[in-house]
Amino acid sequence: MRIAILTLPIHSNYGGILQAYALQTTLQRLGHEVEILQKDCWIPPLRELMPRYIRRVGAKLLKRPSQEIFIEKNKWKEKLIIQSNLDRFKRKHLRMRIISSLKDVDGSEYDAVVVGSDQIWRKIFFTGMWCSPMEYAYAGFCDKNIKRISYAASFGLSDCNEYTPEEITLCKRAISRFEAVSVREDTGIELCKNVFGVEAVQVVDPTMLLTANDYIDILEATESHESGEILTYILDNSIFKEDVVKKVEKEFNYTSFSINRPENDRSIPIIDRIQPSMDTWLSGFRKAKVVITDSFHACVFSIIFNKPFIAIGNKGRGMTRFDSLLKQFGQEMRLITNHYPGREWLYEIMNCPNVNLDAEREGSISFLRENLSK
Repeated sequence: MRIAILTLPIHSNYGGILQAYALQTTLQRLGHEVEILQKDCWIPPLRELMPRYIRRVGAKLLKRPSQEIFIEKNKWKEKLIIQSNLDRFKRKHLRMRIISSLKDVDGSEYDAVVVGSDQIWRKIFFTGMWCSPMEYAYAGFCDKNIKRISYAASFGLSDCNEYTPEEITLCKRAISRFEAVSVREDTGIELCKNVFGVEAVQVVDPTMLLTANDYIDILEATESHESGEILTYILDNSIFKEDVVKKVEKEFNYTSFSINRPENDRSIPIIDRIQPSMDTWLSGFRKAKVVITDSFHACVFSIIFNKPFIAIGNKGRGMTRFDSLLKQFGQEMRLITNHYPGREWLYEIMNCPNVNLDAEREGSISFLRENLSK
């Protein structure tokens, strides 16, 4: 079967890349021919940029001589450098079809579309990154005869308040054509039922469809160049998060190492903003004795690699994802927000039993196998 995967455009997000890779790999192992739909460029069209350029030229001439004019173009050039390590992984391991718009997809080219995962049904991300109407996230651009299912699709939030009433109507019509609907968070089941009138089931994040050994097998460099026992993957730095790391370092006499760089901080040299390779990222989980993170997918990979971890809730990026993941695997005690529970709690989470993913993994693969074979 010829299958197109519709996910958010893939850029320098490790979790976003690996969830697409894992879903693609699983579908290929089930015997399908797979392509991932990928947007060619994230620079807005000239008609949208021109008013910005005019305002910046005026500001430069009248009051701010240092005003940068072509910010979007310059950021795009920088982005190509910043994500160069990850681009190598994408070119080697992802089968992507580059398109400028989802309107370019002719439904007759595929037998099925699989929608998911990541926050594909969160309006702010889908419409902003795909520059498409919201119903397209529900395969609303497809030929009416094409088979469509969702795999671990995520709303990112516990509500659909970002949607307009008209968008809900159009998305409800689009999702009604699905062969089967699966979501990543337990709250997604209720949203599908109460907002869109369809039944959904919960499955694991696509990255969990593969084992730790599957990821180790794709490593070109088997060890991270970083030294230390505490892997920190922090997306949004804060004094509290730094304090948590220092407390764990002191308690176990460990040192910490980071596997991400401040890619969006244009005040520092671009060479210091280049993101580490996928090998470095994955090897970090393999070698760490404990993980401290505010990233959803770093929590996922801590579970995959059976590493003790501290999940620092990231409200700005959506707490629903953390709550649902940790509840699904009985790991709720690992989540903190702005309070460090103390030494006794730390030893408790360090000695928690490993999570066995076998049953959930097989159930999720069965969902794909059964619904694509109908």
